[in-house]
Amino acid sequence: MDVLEHLTLEQAHPAAVLAELPGPRDLQTLRVALTMVAREILSVMMQPEYLALLRIIMAETPRFPQIGQLFKAAVPERGLTILATLLQQAREHKIVAEIDLDAVSHALLGGLLTYALLDVFFAGEDASPVALERADAIVEVMMRALAPAAI
Repeated sequence: MDVLEHLTLEQAHPAAVLAELPGPRDLQTLRVALTMVAREILSVMMQPEYLALLRIIMAETPRFPQIGQLFKAAVPERGLTILATLLQQAREHKIVAEIDLDAVSHALLGGLLTYALLDVFFAGEDASPVALERADAIVEVMMRALAPAAI
């Protein structure tokens, strides 16, 4: 569990950044907050220790299902909670469209994970760090889905 906590968003830097996030007041402040969260999540996912742990989790979960459950609770569920909280605050301020916020949270996190998996995890020796701007691009796609329809 200590290893999982070390590699999650409870690390000192990400936790401090995320604690300082203002609640979204409009689409622009939502975009800024989501971008900060997405960049922090992608930064964590790119850590060699995180990728090594992910390899172990994927290999050992069939034999030890509790490892997968523990990882899920300690890592992706925390990221999803942060995203869902921001999106729910935006909905309460009526700055986003009526859209499935759970699907948006999963799509955003999944997009980040895809970069970590395809460009680093499965690339092996040919891996190169993913530019954090990829997080920005994923947030931009999500923002287009979240924007209220023009009247």
